[in-house]
Amino acid sequence: MCVPLLVPAVYAWIMRRPQTSDEEAAQLTQPSWAEQLSKTKEMNVKRRQYAIVGAVVFAIFLVCYMGYQPQTAAPVISRPSPEARSNPAAIAAQVAAELPVETDSKGYTREERFLKGSELQASDAFVAKTLAAEVKDILVVEYTPTNVDVTQPDILLLHGAAFSSKTWEQINTCQTLATLGYKVTAVDLPGFGRSEGKVPSSLRAGFLEAVVQTLGLSRLVMVSPSMSGSFSLPWLLTGPAALVGFVPVTPVGVNSITPEQWQEVKVPTMIVYGGLDPNGKSRATILEQIPGSTVELFEDGHHPCYIDDPARFNRILAQFANNCR
Repeated sequence: MCVPLLVPAVYAWIMRRPQTSDEEAAQLTQPSWAEQLSKTKEMNVKRRQYAIVGAVVFAIFLVCYMGYQPQTAAPVISRPSPEARSNPAAIAAQVAAELPVETDSKGYTREERFLKGSELQASDAFVAKTLAAEVKDILVVEYTPTNVDVTQPDILLLHGAAFSSKTWEQINTCQTLATLGYKVTAVDLPGFGRSEGKVPSSLRAGFLEAVVQTLGLSRLVMVSPSMSGSFSLPWLLTGPAALVGFVPVTPVGVNSITPEQWQEVKVPTMIVYGGLDPNGKSRATILEQIPGSTVELFEDGHHPCYIDDPARFNRILAQFANNCR
């Protein structure tokens, strides 16, 4: 590699100005030149020092640059056979393998569109009128498998306040589940990501119901991290028939729900939280009041623990959704 040749080049560049040798200095006997000779000799020494320092710094930079290895995105897994999809253990093994998939054989299509508030199909007239006035555009990102398995539920991905639908694409959740045959829908909630508008707290259950109805999601597993709990939990308590699985990830709002209300929840629930999340354990304990719920702890995970270990999160989500047929 020719890059190391730059080291002597840098040295030559610094030393390119004419220098005065010791013999030439000795020949200058005029007293008026004495001070100038001394300064010239000092400059020659300093130039050599600067050249050496510059060469060392450049060499250190070169070593660091050559040793740097850029991080690559987590690969998407290949789609398993129908027999494997009926076996949770096989799905876990397939996802864990993280086999790369070529662009022309990924097995799904991606589409994004915007829904107007006036397009949302709310059953309540007041909710419909409010959403039409307050909600401008809702970004919807849909991943549809080439061969949809009608026995599997759809996946609806919500997000926390610091994130958006893009987060699920960045950690390959959408791609992984679509490769496994699930139709995946990720939305930007009003006022977040690329969506515009706002929804009053009292109407957030109605908003979510309207989104589900408009998108035609008749059987779905919903993933709800953090802030999105202000939408998902009120809707959960209405007992929606379309909801066949619930995956809360330290959602807000759990403290406002009574033990009696939790006991009324009949939806299979997988509680996920990070061990390094200050609110993780307390919220998970409250959520465990849901009958039959299970818990997945990411011991080294933070509040958005799915980002700390996306491969594991995608794997357990695929397993859970498979059990919600």
